[in-house]
Amino acid sequence: MKKLLCILWGVMACLPTLAQNEGINYLKNIEYYKAEDLGGNVNSKSDESYPVISPDGKILYFTREGHPGNIEYKYDKRDQDIWYATMAAGGIWSLAKNLGKPVNEGYRSLVNAPNNNTLIVWGAPKGYTGVKVSKRTSDGWTTPENFYRHKTRKNAKGENIL
Repeated sequence: MKKLLCILWGVMACLPTLAQNEGINYLKNIEYYKAEDLGGNVNSKSDESYPVISPDGKILYFTREGHPGNIEYKYDKRDQDIWYATMAAGGIWSLAKNLGKPVNEGYRSLVNAPNNNTLIVWGAPKGYTGVKVSKRTSDGWTTPENFYRHKTRKNAKGENIL
């Protein structure tokens, strides 16, 4: 075992050299930015991540993990939901609210908000993991649907096939 660890250590120690010799670029001196405290209306004791501001700058969407206000928190303390806050007068964010169902059913993380009426989300609801799209309607947000839609074709027997 000790010999195996030494061999692995030797290979790993050579990787930066190999990368430089093979023309592979890797990042040096990565600069991480300090998270900004947005105040008690947005920040909580739970983990907030993946912030996205709507194109008009008036809505902040983010993922919140392990919060008692998450839909499935009582079943899974690591549950992730998408939350939002709106820009109030004076440049202060309103009290964050859970986006609710149907968007937040199972694990959800926000990917993007390309316009004020579309959310692109990553999720694992009911065993399916993938990128989905939800649209805003007059009744709220639609159930997220697959980002890519397969066209249904029929075989010689008239049966639907992908």
